[in-house]
Amino acid sequence: MPTIVCAVSSIAMPIGFGSGEASDVEDFGSPPASVPLASALPLLMDDGGGGIECQKCDLRSSYCKRWPQKGGARRITTCECRQSFQRSKITGRCVMAVRNPSPAPSSRYGDFDAATPISSPESSVPAGDNSMISELIYEENESDQQCVLGQAEKHATRILGDILKRYDRNLVPSIKGVDVEVELLIQKVSELNELLSSSKMDIMLSQIWHDPGLNFEQEEGAQCLTNLSLSYRMVDNIWIPNVCLVNSKSSFIHSSPTPNIFLAIFPNGTVWLNYRIAVESPCDFEFTTFPMDRVECTTVFESYSFNVGKVRLHWKRQGIPVELIANASLPDFYLSHFLFEKATFHYPAGVWDQLNIKIYFRRAYGFYILQIYLPTYCMVLISWISFWLDRKSLPARVTLGVSSILALTMQYANIARSMPKVSYIKGVDWFMMGCVTYIFFSIVELAMVGILEKVDNIWIPNVCLVNSKSSFIHSSPTPNIFLAIFPNGTVWLNYRIAVESPCDFEFTTFPMDRVECTTVFESYSFNVGKVRLHWKRQGIPVELIANASLPDFYLSHFLFEKATFHYPAGVWDQLNIKIYFRRAYGFYILQIYLPTYCMVLISWISFWLDRKSLPARQFLKFNNYFS
Repeated sequence: MPTIVCAVSSIAMPIGFGSGEASDVEDFGSPPASVPLASALPLLMDDGGGGIECQKCDLRSSYCKRWPQKGGARRITTCECRQSFQRSKITGRCVMAVRNPSPAPSSRYGDFDAATPISSPESSVPAGDNSMISELIYEENESDQQCVLGQAEKHATRILGDILKRYDRNLVPSIKGVDVEVELLIQKVSELNELLSSSKMDIMLSQIWHDPGLNFEQEEGAQCLTNLSLSYRMVDNIWIPNVCLVNSKSSFIHSSPTPNIFLAIFPNGTVWLNYRIAVESPCDFEFTTFPMDRVECTTVFESYSFNVGKVRLHWKRQGIPVELIANASLPDFYLSHFLFEKATFHYPAGVWDQLNIKIYFRRAYGFYILQIYLPTYCMVLISWISFWLDRKSLPARVTLGVSSILALTMQYANIARSMPKVSYIKGVDWFMMGCVTYIFFSIVELAMVGILEKVDNIWIPNVCLVNSKSSFIHSSPTPNIFLAIFPNGTVWLNYRIAVESPCDFEFTTFPMDRVECTTVFESYSFNVGKVRLHWKRQGIPVELIANASLPDFYLSHFLFEKATFHYPAGVWDQLNIKIYFRRAYGFYILQIYLPTYCMVLISWISFWLDRKSLPARQFLKFNNYFS
């Protein structure tokens, strides 16, 4: 009597997450004669060393099987379907078998259609039929073991308990290191901030790796489990690669109402860990062509605790590793394209893998055309009306020109208020300067007419930042703390800290002034009798990873020194770092000096007006004064 074998447990996975690769293989004596190797796809050749990986195996429906070749050392590896799955003759993939309440007693296969019975596995699909066909499998009653509804959950609880009894979460799963595949799903981009040079978005970060210590294929009842879908609380019980967003300004894991963490363990030991994170990433705004500019936002993923000797990061090798759930458009920006790449970074402690995702946005300039360009064109055209007025109507012509330039100045002030104080000239600055030039020359023409008219008529040392206004250790998604202990007892402790330090502003020479920012390091708990501080004696103790430039300041130089401070409780060592900035005064030349010079020159126009034109001369002076 034939029986139907089915799986009663399944995995609830977030939409858009791909499957990881199979990292283990199973050895079998020889392939059965009823399953030709030519039809088992994908197929890879192995040299017998055991290092083969089925790159294209979908762990949810298949596993890696290795067959020894007769009379030789070369082996063939195939992706075989898991129990309750059958390889489709159309796509070649493993699909879920469908239960048939009344299978044919003389056939191992059900019917594709009521009118088209299948008599053998070699039966072909009718030509031209491109529809998805569910293939039905009926296994002979070779054993009494069945997957009974409700037993899978009991097996999962028992298997999980057995695994955790012998598992050590403090050890890296493999002495040769672990390969971690990363998949990124961008759920939403919520904000781009020009003043803070940052972007805010919600992402789903998946990490997939193989942990032999979590393999449960040989456990009793494992054939009834596709995987173990676990609670977020179980993350603390297993080893994780600690992949962080190392360049984020801030980040946190969503909790609505519980932490948005997905964890699944597959029978072969493959682990799938997913976080839903809100992250604020740095962006590079280049306003040279504003408002037709482009924005580049970069997010860097890195294992904060393990270098390439322990953890090797890769973008997901199957499918697309980075995807968007919906169109990432904002009121004033739209997504142009994105790039993802892999790189390595050399720290003093070693080499780390980094995965970079660069998202490029274009500014939607329709708002600026309506709010800046069209009104400005109208102001310039209005200023030209004075060319058609009588040359003797000086009050009207002066009022028209000065009013146009004042309106244009207010318009430009509204733009500059919402933009960073960059020292280079933006695209809109060139446009505004052109418009101001047109209006200015219309007023100069008025002066020329006036002239012509006049002529004619662990124990740690507890080193703190003792003068900081505020500081905190980054956590994205785990605290960014690196700790290494060398065989000779040397301890290396590293923090990634955001700190707000006091600065000394001296405005006597503003805007050509200089700023001095000082940060003081001191062991808060131990005086020089217990802890003596020194700057690193080998190499350069203070370095910059990137150019420290701001829209309105640039780094001039920095000094580091050692000092001692006498407290009532004793003497403490102090390490001081002083960073000096210079103000980029290009903005103030454009916004203050040049407009002021223009106003002074405009006020001199009254010298060429007829002395009897008192209203025009007085109006010109007062307008310049109030401007």
